[in-house]
Amino acid sequence: MSGGVQFEIRGPKRAEWDAVERKGIRAMARALELSLEATREQIEKTAPRGESNKLGKSWKLVRVSDFVYRLESDREYARFVSEGTAPHEIRPRNKKVLRFSVAGNTVYARRVRHPGTRANPYVDTAFDDAERKRDSYITQAMREVFGA
Repeated sequence: MSGGVQFEIRGPKRAEWDAVERKGIRAMARALELSLEATREQIEKTAPRGESNKLGKSWKLVRVSDFVYRLESDREYARFVSEGTAPHEIRPRNKKVLRFSVAGNTVYARRVRHPGTRANPYVDTAFDDAERKRDSYITQAMREVFGA
């Protein structure tokens, strides 16, 4: 170029890009963690409660890798509460009769026709709420990782 002005503009060096990329990955992993922890907390608060809230407290967040988590409950009935059940028959497994209380009276029966249970989608609701708040979790994670 004769007689003109020329500018050469260079972007960041590769090492700087790599550092930004690593921070970005950490931020996304942190956003996922924030979202899932909030989901677990909401599940604990909104699960049907007995006196001890065993179902709500049973939900644990297990980290498998940076972007893979499991949210799990060790309560066998957790799925039945969340998804509901169709009408079904209950029979004793290890005894000859079932034993349970009704209005303070002990009742014995060879079988019971359970009417089914309406689903309580408290788990789905918690995930839906977390999805609506996704951008706020990403913003919070970016601030934590990039320091803003």
